[in-house]
Amino acid sequence: MANRRVIVDDKSTNRNGTRTQATKTRAKAPSAPPDDDDIDGVGEVAEPKEAKVPAQDDIDEYLDHEGVGGSPSAPKKLGYLATTIRRPYAGEFYRVLPGVALPVLLYKPPGRSNKLYAFNKKARPHLLAKRIGRYELRLAVSSQSPAPFLIPIPELDSEALGASWADSQRDNAKLAEVAWLSQEADTVSGKYIPECADDDNDLGEPQFPEVTIKVCWNAAIKNQKIDGPQHPLVLAAKGKKK
Repeated sequence: MANRRVIVDDKSTNRNGTRTQATKTRAKAPSAPPDDDDIDGVGEVAEPKEAKVPAQDDIDEYLDHEGVGGSPSAPKKLGYLATTIRRPYAGEFYRVLPGVALPVLLYKPPGRSNKLYAFNKKARPHLLAKRIGRYELRLAVSSQSPAPFLIPIPELDSEALGASWADSQRDNAKLAEVAWLSQEADTVSGKYIPECADDDNDLGEPQFPEVTIKVCWNAAIKNQKIDGPQHPLVLAAKGKKK
């Protein structure tokens, strides 16, 4: 692993006008991001459990125009078919495609799962509406795998629970447009603390997929889509078991 240094981006601020900077932490092997329930506790700030709930009319309009669940038609390049929707793992260095974001609506099941789901009209979204949120997806690649992933950043009001997590992830994604970045969850401050590689040349140039972010999105939701009234999550929302 490359040596690391602390960086400060003097031009990067969050929505409250606070300077964003990368803080040096001890190197760790990549691990799965913490579950919501794992980081609740006295003196700790939990990560957001769901994004801002959109109006039912917005959900209907989204389903009418986004064509959720369409099949990818682009050629197989750089493993884009293995795209996933996830947060960066702790200790994982990643880069983000500059200037590209995809606004989507996603369903977050109750409980410990961090998995997010797309949905279509057949999923009876009115039953899921309370846990459907607005997200901004950023296309990222890891230094450890050619498969891209989509970072879901919830759109939250500034005073909402979890807004600091969302703001820090948005700031980190901006930093990762120009440098290989890793991040650690700081449950005391309620933020993802960024750290940059000491020498970007050690990790090489990022190899983004030669397809659009929407093609990656369609590939990612292949196994993360609620596509009908008999889906277990729809039945669970209705209080039934499959």
